[in-house]
Parts: sequence; C-alpha cells; structure tokens
Amino acid sequence: MQVLWLASVLTMAAAVARLGWLRLAQHYRFFVLYLSLSVLSGPILYLAGDTRSREYLAAWIAIDPLLQLSLLLSVAEVYGLVAGHYPRLGALGSWLIGVATVVSGVLCVVTASPELARIDTLGWVIPVAKFVFLAHRWTATVAFGSLLIVIAFFRWYNRPLAPNVRRHVAIMTAYLGAHAFAYLLFHVAPAFFDSVDLLRMLVGVGCGAAWSLSFTTSGQEVRRAHQTTIEELSAAQNRQHALLDETRRARPLG
Repeated sequence: MQVLWLASVLTMAAAVARLGWLRLAQHYRFFVLYLSLSVLSGPILYLAGDTRSREYLAAWIAIDPLLQLSLLLSVAEVYGLVAGHYPRLGALGSWLIGVATVVSGVLCVVTASPELARIDTLGWVIPVAKFVFLAHRWTATVAFGSLLIVIAFFRWYNRPLAPNVRRHVAIMTAYLGAHAFAYLLFHVAPAFFDSVDLLRMLVGVGCGAAWSLSFTTSGQEVRRAHQTTIEELSAAQNRQHALLDETRRARPLG
C-alpha cells in the first residue's frame, strides 16, 4: 500500500510538472490546484501516523474538504473546456449536468443511513470525521455522474474536440469512478473493501501516469476537418474539364 501511495504522489507531481513545463497549467488551473493539494497532503497525512489516531483524523479533516472543493472546481473546469467546443450547449448541457448531479445526490442521500451506521462501527475518536468521509464519497459520486453525462454528450453530438480535453475527461472519469465505487463498497460490502481499495489505488497510479504522459502542446489545438474553398473547387472542376478534353482528343476516329 505504501508503495502505491508513493507512486500515486509521484505520478501526480509529474503531471503538475508536465503541465507547467508545457505552459498548459493556465488552461487547467483548478485541476493543477487539486493535484498540488493531493501531492502536499500525502506527506502530511503520512507523518500524522496511524489512520485511526486523533492526529491523523484531525489532519485529514482539515485537508480533505479543500481537496474535495478543488475536485468539484476541476469538474466544473472540465465542463467549461468541453462547452467551449459546443457553442449551442447552453441550456441543454446545463440541464443534463443538473439532472446527473441531482440523481447522484439522491443516490447518496438514500444510502446515507447505512453509511453512517457503518462508520459508527469504526470508533473514530473525532465524530465529525464521519461526515467528512461521507462528503468525500458524495463528492466523488456526484462528480463521476456529471462527467459520465459530459462524455455521453460529446459522444452523441460529435464535434472536433481538443485531444488534451478528450483524454483529460476520460482519465478523470476513470479516476472518480474508482473512488466512488471504492467508497460505496466500503459500506455495501466491507469484506471486499481492502481489495477494492487496492484497485482504487492502482487506478489512481494509472490515472496519474496517464495525466503525466497524455498532455501535449499540440493536443490543446482542435483538429478540424479541412473545408474545401471555392478556389479549390474551381481548380478541381478545371482539371476535370481538361481531362475530359484530353479523353475526347485521344479517342480514335471512326
């Protein structure tokens, strides 16, 4: 677990460094903020000691809300990046995102009671920690549901989209999906939580590595299909007429 934790921190740090090196951080400000907070929080929580200690819980309670806020801002940033390629997204896109958010929120509320009951069995020494934990799972679930709608939208209404944005949306959806699924299993099937949490960490390392490798300078540009100009069309017609004339002259008489 510690090896995966370290790998996760290093890959996220590499992603921040790459975005800065390519001068793309200005396009992904909140995402860079989230990654930076994640990198900084890792050593702080590690030094806090045992995960069940008061010191660790106090540090986690102070850090995690900042992480979740920056995560939500990152998802909103993704929506803005996608919407920039869909001038008519407007009310429809906002409505779809709103529906996904409400549905995800309702699912979170429905499962709140068993979640709280499950957390109470852990004996955490700081009661507010369970609400922070609950908010963490809710944030991941709502953000995951919203990004699924974003992916479905630009799959259905296919338009040229910057490769960086397309890859970023896919990686973040996988990242949030792993978090939401792991936290859900913590309550629904606690016996499998360790295995699922290991999978979550593996996905986190994979996503961090993908982020650190997938961003490119050219990938920020939209690759649009070439549109034929009037001059090109006229030249093509002239070539066609010239070819027909040559065919007629080459045709044998009689």
